Amino acid sequence: MNANTQAFQQLTPDRVVASIEQLNLPQRELLTGFCLQLASYENRVYEIEFEPGGRELRAVAKFYRPGRWSFEQVQEEHQFLQDLEDAEVPAVNSIALGQVELDASVNASLVYALFPKVGGRQPEDLDRDQLLRLGRLIGRLHTVSRLRKSIHRPRLTPDSYGVERLKILLD
Repeated sequence: MNANTQAFQQLTPDRVVASIEQLNLPQRELLTGFCLQLASYENRVYEIEFEPGGRELRAVAKFYRPGRWSFEQVQEEHQFLQDLEDAEVPAVNSIALGQVELDASVNASLVYALFPKVGGRQPEDLDRDQLLRLGRLIGRLHTVSRLRKSIHRPRLTPDSYGVERLKILLD
């Protein structure tokens, strides 16, 4: 078992809560200890709860899979979320970004972010008008993404995320 896998196995609810408590949140908000793991394909995602009077009653903590993204790549991703918010594009921006070191035996750290808990819905089928609005939203995302050059984030191209991945599968 590699260090990255061990790092995720060490991520327990008490470590999640302790990591969130390390963030420099305004007014040193207190957590209730509630920590519910949510479904996620690649990362570890938890719903947590603040005591009444905090920023929000519930928030979502996302721990990125180690070895997949560097801290710099995640920072750029969160800068992009801020750019979207500044351009009034509907996206959920993070509250804080952090990194937690794990036991020395694992020699790994986890990058994590705290987000406000935001409700949403998944429509059954999109009609023509909804598809047009979705297309416009994707266009706005691309427009905002061109405003700032990414140094660390990988560029998504047909070759990098198509041809290269297909070659790996075929090999």
